[in-house]
Amino acid sequence: MSCLRDPLFEPDPPHSTQVDAMASMLARRRAKLGRVAPAQSLDIGRLLVYFPHADLCDGAAEVESRGFFDVHNCPPWDTWVATFEDAGADHDSGYGVYLVAWVPSELMALADAGIAVNPETCIAWLDQTRVAAWPLIRGAYGRHRPTTA
Repeated sequence: MSCLRDPLFEPDPPHSTQVDAMASMLARRRAKLGRVAPAQSLDIGRLLVYFPHADLCDGAAEVESRGFFDVHNCPPWDTWVATFEDAGADHDSGYGVYLVAWVPSELMALADAGIAVNPETCIAWLDQTRVAAWPLIRGAYGRHRPTTA
């Protein structure tokens, strides 16, 4: 699936970590696009969280999502919103640093299929996690809970 992987915003290799690549691409996109108005509603899609340090790279999510996720279980870079690091998280577990991505409603079923076969749970719907970013994001949009896939 290349529709959400615009070559203009492809993460630049090499980076010391995948998190560095994500942060670099997000900064480059922000600089090229300028300020983007926030979505007024979560009704048109759903937020996803990806934990790159917990990834096993087994390829199952890539196959089940028909390429929405790549072999590393990473969502397409054109969906990336921001990276976060939870203070006090157990970083040895691989779940302290994460990427939040926006999944358009038309692709939620594909993303859900990839999540369902991901044994290490390095990808999940944001509203089904306990990451520190979720209450902050939810607060920005009121108490609305996204519809499930």
